[in-house]
Amino acid sequence: RALLDSGSHKTIITRACAHRLRLPLQPVASELLTLGSSAPIRSCYRTTVSIFHHGDPPHLTIHALVLDSIIPPTPHQPLSPNCPRKEKLLLADFRFHAPGPIDFLIGNDVLPHLLLPGRISPTLHSPAAFNTTLGWVLYGPYNPTSRVKRVRFAI
Repeated sequence: RALLDSGSHKTIITRACAHRLRLPLQPVASELLTLGSSAPIRSCYRTTVSIFHHGDPPHLTIHALVLDSIIPPTPHQPLSPNCPRKEKLLLADFRFHAPGPIDFLIGNDVLPHLLLPGRISPTLHSPAAFNTTLGWVLYGPYNPTSRVKRVRFAI
């Protein structure tokens, strides 16, 4: 599973995924600063990945830093698979609703090459959707059973 992250300056792959794909690792000294972290994360390796997509050209060569892990499984809890957007769009991830490990983080060094025209604004019960060369991706909160809670406070 890949995560598109426009806030990341680099693309990252997990060591386990690189191993499963039998990608060669090249030594590199690189440091990453993450949101909320005071110490940089060190990456000792990078690799080259080719992804096939519905873009031009049909394959894209990506240089990715290698880390042991990226983020915990996402989403953090199962979501309803009955998202209104799901039935109308060819999604990049048909199992978006089930928690799963993130093995590939596509940063803003690659993301602009994947974006296509097409955006659907969010609604009260549906996340936004963006068209990419990998399929449509959903962005934003999705909780079809959420209700607005009233909170009182005094200043």
